[in-house]
Amino acid sequence: MAGPTYKVNLEHCIVPPEPPKTYDLSCTFSAGPRVLVAPQKTARLTWACNDADRCKITPTVGAVTPVVSGGVTVAPKSTTTYTLHCENDGGQSVNISKKVEVVKSQLCEVNPADPSCE
Repeated sequence: MAGPTYKVNLEHCIVPPEPPKTYDLSCTFSAGPRVLVAPQKTARLTWACNDADRCKITPTVGAVTPVVSGGVTVAPKSTTTYTLHCENDGGQSVNISKKVEVVKSQLCEVNPADPSCE
């Protein structure tokens, strides 16, 4: 014994819209080492972000990818403050700054002509 047969007309079905995306932008930014003693030449800048669509580091580095997390090596010739600026499509933005200090070693003070002290 078969039951009744039903016809479904999908033409009049209403599909609810997707809920709007919520944003919660947050980032961390670090520099290491924070003090470079010449002739040490490089520091590493690292970042990690949640809900960022675009990020850049100023000065000199520019846009960074992947936006979620990463790292870049910098070689400042003098003390430099680096700023991570990230934003998302929800209009949120964040700026975090870290300073990398460059100091001369005692060797460079005694012998500034040493090529490693440039």
